[in-house]
Amino acid sequence: MKTEPSVSSEEIKNKINQSYGISLEQLNFVPVGEGSWCYWGQAQNDIFVRLVKDKDQISLTNGLIKLLASLGVPIPIPLPDKSGQTVVQVANFGLVVYPYISGLTLMKSDRTNQQVSSLRQAVGQMIGHLHGLTREISNQIELPIENFTRFQSEFRSIISPRNLIHQTDQIVKDLLYFINVRRCELTNLVQVAERLGANLRSREFDYVLCHGDIHEDNVLLSENGNLYIIDWDGAILAPRERDLCFFGSESYPDLDKDNLSGYFASSGPVETNPVLMDYYKIEWALQEVVDYGSRILSDSRFDLDGRLDAWQQFRDLFEPNQDVDCAFQVAACYRRDTSVMNSSQL
Repeated sequence: MKTEPSVSSEEIKNKINQSYGISLEQLNFVPVGEGSWCYWGQAQNDIFVRLVKDKDQISLTNGLIKLLASLGVPIPIPLPDKSGQTVVQVANFGLVVYPYISGLTLMKSDRTNQQVSSLRQAVGQMIGHLHGLTREISNQIELPIENFTRFQSEFRSIISPRNLIHQTDQIVKDLLYFINVRRCELTNLVQVAERLGANLRSREFDYVLCHGDIHEDNVLLSENGNLYIIDWDGAILAPRERDLCFFGSESYPDLDKDNLSGYFASSGPVETNPVLMDYYKIEWALQEVVDYGSRILSDSRFDLDGRLDAWQQFRDLFEPNQDVDCAFQVAACYRRDTSVMNSSQL
């Protein structure tokens, strides 16, 4: 998150000192990411702290992380507190502590183009390795399973909201006006997602363990050159396209192919399903609208600064070639050619 949460840094610091036995000298908010609030804790051994909205979900994620690390996936492992737990409660948030790894995400890296190309290939190989662990992981831990309905009902609640907690708020008024101007396109977007989802549910696909959010801000490059995959909250059993949509395919020539070449080197050549790739491009847009829209309309954990930031991020989604704009273009193709919606075409 780019703005601080409703709980104070001092309360977080005291909770860490109490639960982990760490004598923090400083706790500094780090405005990065979108799924959690992050902090750098300075102590004898520095720590990285995540504050998350869903304590129960992050507990499941931490179990998956521990298992993946034991199987060779490069991933930061949460530190246990004094009672052995990897998540503690602070206010209405879950708190997770990791060893601090000094570095930058691949998106923010200042490496040369040749170096970045090599790193992207390495990421592709990591995801190929991850997909190859599906049977071993799924035999040991219960994972969410793709049902091709995610974010659809929540999206409809954003574009037609009820029971608002900020009914007279100017940000809400601006958001509702913004939505109303684009209501036809937004309605078509979710209708296409629902119709594609219904058809995809009637088909059989090979499901693999997907990271679910493998963009370059979720790949950490340490100062000593090691790569780590972070932010596993969206891990899911799904068709491999759930991850490959971040890498590109013949259908998306604008996206870099280095990741795919690394993936193919790890898993062998695979043919991507273009309809699945399109579905996940649309689903990603639904998810982003739901995420930022809910921060504005209904999530009491965001103060005014957090909601203003969400409002800016929401509008940015609709800029040319950004997530919602790209999804609009994909959905428009399906609206024009309804024959592609038939399951026989998938």
